[in-house]
Amino acid sequence: MKKGFTLIEILVVISIIAVLSSIVLAYLNTSRQKAINASKIATVRSVNQGIQLFSSNTGAVPGNYNVDGAYNPGGGGDTPACGDGTDNASDQAYNKSMKELVDGKILPQIPKALDDNPYCYYNYGDSEGSKAVLFTKLSTPLNNSDTIYPTEAVVASGGVLTPTNIYSGGGSSGGGSVILGTITGTIELQGFIGTGTNPLHTRSITFTATFNGVSVKSWTIPLTNLSGSLFSFTLTDVPLDANYLSAKTDWSLRRRLPFTLSNNQATLDFTGTNLLLGGDLDGSNLVDDGDFNIVISNLGTTNSVADINGDGVVNTFDRSRVLNVIGKFGDPL
Repeated sequence: MKKGFTLIEILVVISIIAVLSSIVLAYLNTSRQKAINASKIATVRSVNQGIQLFSSNTGAVPGNYNVDGAYNPGGGGDTPACGDGTDNASDQAYNKSMKELVDGKILPQIPKALDDNPYCYYNYGDSEGSKAVLFTKLSTPLNNSDTIYPTEAVVASGGVLTPTNIYSGGGSSGGGSVILGTITGTIELQGFIGTGTNPLHTRSITFTATFNGVSVKSWTIPLTNLSGSLFSFTLTDVPLDANYLSAKTDWSLRRRLPFTLSNNQATLDFTGTNLLLGGDLDGSNLVDDGDFNIVISNLGTTNSVADINGDGVVNTFDRSRVLNVIGKFGDPL
Protein backbone atom coordinates (compact mmCIF):
# COMPACT_ATOMS: atom_id res chain seq x y z
CA MET A 1 0.00 0.00 0.00
CA LYS A 2 1.23 3.48 -0.94
CA LYS A 3 1.77 5.51 2.23
CA GLY A 4 2.70 8.96 0.89
CA PHE A 5 3.47 11.20 -2.04
CA THR A 6 6.63 10.93 -4.04
CA LEU A 7 8.96 13.89 -4.34
CA ILE A 8 7.98 14.34 -7.98
CA GLU A 9 4.27 14.45 -7.09
CA ILE A 10 4.93 17.06 -4.40
CA LEU A 11 6.95 19.18 -6.82
CA VAL A 12 4.20 18.96 -9.45
CA VAL A 13 1.60 20.12 -6.92
CA ILE A 14 3.84 22.99 -5.79
CA SER A 15 4.38 24.02 -9.41
CA ILE A 16 0.63 24.03 -10.12
CA ILE A 17 -0.05 26.10 -7.00
CA ALA A 18 2.67 28.57 -8.01
CA VAL A 19 1.21 28.99 -11.51
CA LEU A 20 -2.33 29.46 -10.20
CA SER A 21 -1.10 31.95 -7.59
CA SER A 22 0.70 34.03 -10.22
CA ILE A 23 -2.44 34.11 -12.38
CA VAL A 24 -4.62 35.19 -9.45
CA LEU A 25 -2.12 37.85 -8.32
CA ALA A 26 -1.82 39.23 -11.86
CA TYR A 27 -5.62 39.46 -12.11
CA LEU A 28 -5.92 41.19 -8.75
CA ASN A 29 -3.18 43.65 -9.64
CA THR A 30 -4.85 44.49 -12.97
CA SER A 31 -8.22 44.96 -11.26
CA ARG A 32 -6.62 47.23 -8.64
CA GLN A 33 -4.94 49.35 -11.32
CA LYS A 34 -8.22 49.71 -13.22
CA ALA A 35 -9.98 50.78 -10.02
CA ILE A 36 -7.27 53.35 -9.30
CA ASN A 37 -7.51 54.69 -12.86
CA ALA A 38 -11.28 55.07 -12.58
CA SER A 39 -10.91 56.87 -9.27
CA LYS A 40 -8.28 59.24 -10.68
CA ILE A 41 -10.31 60.11 -13.77
CA ALA A 42 -13.33 60.84 -11.59
CA THR A 43 -11.23 62.97 -9.22
CA VAL A 44 -9.73 65.01 -12.07
CA ARG A 45 -13.24 65.71 -13.30
CA SER A 46 -14.76 66.61 -9.94
CA VAL A 47 -11.86 68.77 -8.72
CA ASN A 48 -11.74 70.79 -11.93
CA GLN A 49 -15.48 71.28 -11.73
CA GLY A 50 -14.87 72.44 -8.15
CA ILE A 51 -12.22 74.89 -9.35
CA GLN A 52 -14.76 76.26 -11.81
CA LEU A 53 -17.35 76.68 -9.05
CA PHE A 54 -14.74 78.34 -6.81
CA SER A 55 -13.91 80.73 -9.65
CA SER A 56 -17.59 81.56 -10.14
CA ASN A 57 -18.01 82.26 -6.42
CA THR A 58 -14.86 84.27 -5.83
CA GLY A 59 -13.78 85.60 -9.23
CA ALA A 60 -10.42 83.86 -8.83
CA VAL A 61 -8.89 80.40 -8.88
CA PRO A 62 -6.99 78.89 -5.92
CA GLY A 63 -3.63 80.58 -5.45
CA ASN A 64 -0.23 79.51 -6.72
CA TYR A 65 2.05 78.77 -3.76
CA ASN A 66 4.75 76.91 -5.67
CA VAL A 67 8.06 78.72 -5.14
CA ASP A 68 9.39 77.20 -8.38
CA GLY A 69 6.68 78.88 -10.44
CA ALA A 70 3.53 77.61 -12.15
CA TYR A 71 3.39 75.40 -15.22
CA ASN A 72 1.36 75.95 -18.38
CA PRO A 73 0.05 72.67 -19.90
CA GLY A 74 -0.14 74.37 -23.28
CA GLY A 75 3.64 74.74 -23.34
CA GLY A 76 6.30 76.75 -21.55
CA GLY A 77 6.47 77.50 -17.87
CA ASP A 78 8.14 75.73 -14.99
CA THR A 79 6.98 73.03 -12.55
CA PRO A 80 3.56 72.23 -11.08
CA ALA A 81 2.74 71.85 -7.39
CA CYS A 82 2.28 68.13 -6.67
CA GLY A 83 0.80 66.58 -3.54
CA ASP A 84 3.13 63.61 -3.15
CA GLY A 85 2.96 63.53 0.64
CA THR A 86 6.68 64.29 1.11
CA ASP A 87 6.05 67.67 2.80
CA ASN A 88 8.51 69.36 0.44
CA ALA A 89 7.85 72.82 -1.04
CA SER A 90 5.80 71.43 -3.94
CA ASP A 91 3.67 69.24 -1.66
CA GLN A 92 3.04 72.13 0.72
CA ALA A 93 2.09 74.40 -2.18
CA TYR A 94 -0.37 71.81 -3.49
CA ASN A 95 -1.96 71.40 -0.06
CA LYS A 96 -2.38 75.18 0.33
CA SER A 97 -4.07 75.47 -3.06
CA MET A 98 -6.44 72.57 -2.40
CA LYS A 99 -7.15 73.83 1.13
CA GLU A 100 -8.73 76.90 -0.45
CA LEU A 101 -11.27 74.58 -2.09
CA VAL A 102 -11.85 72.76 1.20
CA ASP A 103 -12.25 76.02 3.13
CA GLY A 104 -14.65 77.23 0.46
CA LYS A 105 -16.82 74.13 1.00
CA ILE A 106 -16.09 73.01 -2.56
CA LEU A 107 -14.21 69.81 -1.65
CA PRO A 108 -14.66 67.67 1.49
CA GLN A 109 -10.93 67.01 1.73
CA ILE A 110 -7.63 67.50 -0.12
CA PRO A 111 -7.40 64.92 -2.95
CA LYS A 112 -4.64 62.35 -2.45
CA ALA A 113 -3.67 59.73 -5.04
CA LEU A 114 -4.04 56.01 -4.31
CA ASP A 115 -0.76 55.20 -6.04
CA ASP A 116 2.71 56.72 -6.45
CA ASN A 117 1.58 59.27 -9.08
CA PRO A 118 0.29 62.36 -7.22
CA TYR A 119 -2.29 64.93 -8.23
CA CYS A 120 -0.68 68.17 -9.40
CA TYR A 121 -2.09 71.69 -9.57
CA TYR A 122 -1.31 74.37 -12.16
CA ASN A 123 -2.02 78.04 -11.64
CA TYR A 124 -0.70 80.28 -14.38
CA GLY A 125 -1.46 83.61 -15.98
CA ASP A 126 -1.74 84.77 -19.58
CA SER A 127 -3.54 87.41 -21.59
CA GLU A 128 -6.92 85.93 -20.58
CA GLY A 129 -6.27 86.17 -16.87
CA SER A 130 -5.44 83.65 -14.18
CA LYS A 131 -5.94 79.99 -15.11
CA ALA A 132 -5.78 76.77 -13.13
CA VAL A 133 -6.11 73.04 -13.72
CA LEU A 134 -5.56 69.76 -11.86
CA PHE A 135 -3.86 66.76 -13.50
CA THR A 136 -2.35 63.41 -12.63
CA LYS A 137 -0.77 60.31 -14.13
CA LEU A 138 -2.65 57.04 -14.36
CA SER A 139 -1.64 53.81 -12.69
CA THR A 140 -1.54 52.15 -16.12
CA PRO A 141 -1.28 54.06 -19.42
CA LEU A 142 -4.12 54.61 -21.88
CA ASN A 143 -3.16 54.52 -25.55
CA ASN A 144 0.53 54.55 -24.58
CA SER A 145 0.05 57.82 -22.67
CA ASP A 146 -0.40 58.29 -18.98
CA THR A 147 -1.08 61.94 -18.13
CA ILE A 148 -4.65 63.18 -17.92
CA TYR A 149 -6.05 66.65 -17.56
CA PRO A 150 -9.04 68.57 -18.95
CA THR A 151 -8.76 70.19 -22.36
CA GLU A 152 -9.49 73.60 -20.88
CA ALA A 153 -8.14 75.23 -17.76
CA VAL A 154 -10.47 77.25 -15.55
CA VAL A 155 -10.19 80.90 -16.50
CA ALA A 156 -10.98 83.21 -13.62
CA SER A 157 -12.07 85.94 -16.03
CA GLY A 158 -14.89 83.81 -17.41
CA GLY A 159 -13.45 81.02 -19.55
CA VAL A 160 -15.15 77.65 -19.94
CA LEU A 161 -13.99 74.36 -18.43
CA THR A 162 -14.91 71.15 -20.27
CA PRO A 163 -13.80 68.41 -17.88
CA THR A 164 -15.56 65.69 -19.90
CA ASN A 165 -12.72 65.96 -22.43
CA ILE A 166 -9.76 64.16 -20.92
CA TYR A 167 -6.38 64.67 -22.53
CA SER A 168 -3.48 62.29 -22.44
CA GLY A 169 0.25 62.65 -22.93
CA GLY A 170 2.52 65.61 -22.52
CA GLY A 171 4.13 64.75 -19.18
CA SER A 172 6.13 67.82 -18.19
CA SER A 173 6.10 69.19 -21.73
CA GLY A 174 2.36 69.62 -22.12
CA GLY A 175 0.43 68.85 -25.27
CA GLY A 176 -1.08 65.42 -25.77
CA SER A 177 -4.00 63.96 -27.64
CA VAL A 178 -7.64 63.38 -26.75
CA ILE A 179 -8.37 60.11 -24.99
CA LEU A 180 -12.09 59.36 -25.09
CA GLY A 181 -14.13 56.26 -25.71
CA THR A 182 -16.32 54.93 -28.52
CA ILE A 183 -19.59 53.00 -28.22
CA THR A 184 -21.10 51.09 -31.14
CA GLY A 185 -24.29 49.08 -31.19
CA THR A 186 -27.80 48.47 -32.42
CA ILE A 187 -31.03 50.05 -31.26
CA GLU A 188 -34.52 48.62 -31.76
CA LEU A 189 -37.64 50.79 -31.80
CA GLN A 190 -40.68 48.77 -30.74
CA GLY A 191 -43.19 48.34 -33.57
CA PHE A 192 -41.33 50.60 -35.97
CA ILE A 193 -41.76 49.52 -39.59
CA GLY A 194 -40.87 52.65 -41.57
CA THR A 195 -42.33 53.53 -44.94
CA GLY A 196 -40.43 50.93 -46.91
CA THR A 197 -39.72 53.51 -49.59
CA ASN A 198 -37.01 56.03 -50.39
CA PRO A 199 -35.97 58.45 -49.08
CA LEU A 200 -34.80 56.54 -46.05
CA HIS A 201 -36.89 57.02 -42.93
CA THR A 202 -35.13 58.92 -40.17
CA ARG A 203 -35.53 58.74 -36.42
CA SER A 204 -33.56 61.17 -34.26
CA ILE A 205 -32.35 59.47 -31.10
CA THR A 206 -30.90 61.19 -28.05
CA PHE A 207 -28.20 59.25 -26.23
CA THR A 208 -27.00 60.39 -22.80
CA ALA A 209 -23.91 59.07 -21.02
CA THR A 210 -23.96 59.38 -17.24
CA PHE A 211 -21.58 58.86 -14.36
CA ASN A 212 -23.37 57.75 -11.17
CA GLY A 213 -26.59 59.37 -12.39
CA VAL A 214 -25.01 62.66 -13.54
CA SER A 215 -25.07 63.50 -17.24
CA VAL A 216 -21.55 63.89 -18.66
CA LYS A 217 -22.23 63.81 -22.41
CA SER A 218 -25.21 63.69 -24.77
CA TRP A 219 -25.68 63.13 -28.49
CA THR A 220 -28.76 63.67 -30.68
CA ILE A 221 -28.18 61.89 -33.95
CA PRO A 222 -30.42 60.98 -36.91
CA LEU A 223 -30.46 57.25 -37.63
CA THR A 224 -31.87 56.01 -40.93
CA ASN A 225 -33.07 52.78 -42.50
CA LEU A 226 -35.42 51.72 -45.27
CA SER A 227 -37.70 49.59 -43.13
CA GLY A 228 -37.69 47.49 -39.99
CA SER A 229 -37.12 48.36 -36.36
CA LEU A 230 -33.30 48.06 -36.11
CA PHE A 231 -30.83 50.93 -36.42
CA SER A 232 -27.04 50.92 -36.02
CA PHE A 233 -25.25 53.68 -34.14
CA THR A 234 -21.74 54.85 -33.25
CA LEU A 235 -20.98 57.32 -30.46
CA THR A 236 -17.57 58.97 -30.16
CA ASP A 237 -16.03 61.20 -27.48
CA VAL A 238 -17.48 59.06 -24.70
CA PRO A 239 -16.09 60.23 -21.31
CA LEU A 240 -13.91 57.55 -19.74
CA ASP A 241 -15.70 57.64 -16.40
CA ALA A 242 -19.23 57.25 -17.82
CA ASN A 243 -20.90 54.01 -16.73
CA TYR A 244 -24.47 54.21 -18.12
CA LEU A 245 -25.92 55.08 -21.52
CA SER A 246 -29.58 55.93 -22.10
CA ALA A 247 -31.47 56.27 -25.38
CA LYS A 248 -34.76 58.04 -26.15
CA THR A 249 -36.75 59.23 -29.16
CA ASP A 250 -39.71 61.60 -29.41
CA TRP A 251 -41.97 58.53 -29.69
CA SER A 252 -40.51 56.22 -27.05
CA LEU A 253 -39.73 55.78 -23.39
CA ARG A 254 -36.12 56.11 -22.27
CA ARG A 255 -34.02 52.97 -21.94
CA ARG A 256 -30.80 52.96 -19.88
CA LEU A 257 -28.08 50.31 -19.94
CA PRO A 258 -24.78 49.93 -18.03
CA PHE A 259 -21.50 49.66 -19.88
CA THR A 260 -17.76 49.46 -19.27
CA LEU A 261 -15.15 50.73 -21.69
CA SER A 262 -12.42 48.23 -22.48
CA ASN A 263 -9.46 49.71 -24.36
CA ASN A 264 -11.71 52.76 -24.76
CA GLN A 265 -14.31 50.68 -26.67
CA ALA A 266 -17.74 49.28 -25.80
CA THR A 267 -20.59 47.56 -27.63
CA LEU A 268 -24.13 48.12 -26.42
CA ASP A 269 -27.37 46.81 -27.92
CA PHE A 270 -30.78 48.29 -27.15
CA THR A 271 -32.57 45.26 -28.61
CA GLY A 272 -34.80 42.39 -27.50
CA THR A 273 -35.87 42.91 -23.90
CA ASN A 274 -33.84 46.15 -23.93
CA LEU A 275 -35.62 47.73 -26.91
CA LEU A 276 -37.17 51.20 -26.73
CA LEU A 277 -40.88 50.98 -25.93
CA GLY A 278 -43.04 53.27 -28.07
CA GLY A 279 -45.83 55.46 -26.75
CA ASP A 280 -44.31 58.51 -25.03
CA LEU A 281 -45.35 61.35 -27.34
CA ASP A 282 -45.23 64.31 -24.97
CA GLY A 283 -41.67 63.79 -23.68
CA SER A 284 -42.67 63.07 -20.08
CA ASN A 285 -41.02 59.61 -20.08
CA LEU A 286 -44.40 58.25 -18.99
CA VAL A 287 -47.14 56.87 -21.23
CA ASP A 288 -50.44 58.30 -19.99
CA ASP A 289 -53.75 59.82 -21.09
CA GLY A 290 -51.92 62.80 -22.58
CA ASP A 291 -50.17 60.55 -25.07
CA PHE A 292 -53.39 58.73 -25.89
CA ASN A 293 -55.15 62.04 -26.58
CA ILE A 294 -52.34 63.06 -28.96
CA VAL A 295 -52.91 59.90 -30.99
CA ILE A 296 -56.73 60.25 -30.99
CA SER A 297 -56.58 63.88 -32.12
CA ASN A 298 -54.32 62.94 -35.03
CA LEU A 299 -55.94 59.70 -36.24
CA GLY A 300 -56.04 59.53 -40.03
CA THR A 301 -53.50 62.32 -40.45
CA THR A 302 -49.87 62.27 -41.53
CA ASN A 303 -48.73 64.20 -38.46
CA SER A 304 -45.38 62.62 -37.58
CA VAL A 305 -45.77 63.65 -33.93
CA ALA A 306 -48.13 60.70 -33.34
CA ASP A 307 -46.76 58.30 -35.96
CA ILE A 308 -45.15 55.77 -33.61
CA ASN A 309 -44.56 53.03 -36.16
CA GLY A 310 -43.20 55.40 -38.80
CA ASP A 311 -45.42 54.24 -41.66
CA GLY A 312 -46.36 57.78 -42.60
CA VAL A 313 -49.89 57.91 -41.17
CA VAL A 314 -51.42 57.92 -37.68
CA ASN A 315 -53.66 54.86 -37.42
CA THR A 316 -55.08 52.26 -35.04
CA PHE A 317 -51.66 50.63 -34.64
CA ASP A 318 -50.34 53.81 -33.05
CA ARG A 319 -53.39 53.93 -30.78
CA SER A 320 -52.90 50.29 -29.75
CA ARG A 321 -49.23 50.90 -29.03
CA VAL A 322 -50.11 53.61 -26.50
CA LEU A 323 -52.86 51.52 -24.90
CA ASN A 324 -50.51 48.53 -24.50
CA VAL A 325 -48.01 50.45 -22.38
CA ILE A 326 -50.17 53.13 -20.75
CA GLY A 327 -49.05 53.82 -17.20
CA LYS A 328 -45.49 52.68 -17.88
CA PHE A 329 -42.44 54.81 -17.00
CA GLY A 330 -39.15 54.91 -18.86
CA ASP A 331 -35.73 54.54 -17.21
CA PRO A 332 -34.08 57.53 -15.49
CA LEU A 333 -30.94 59.12 -16.88
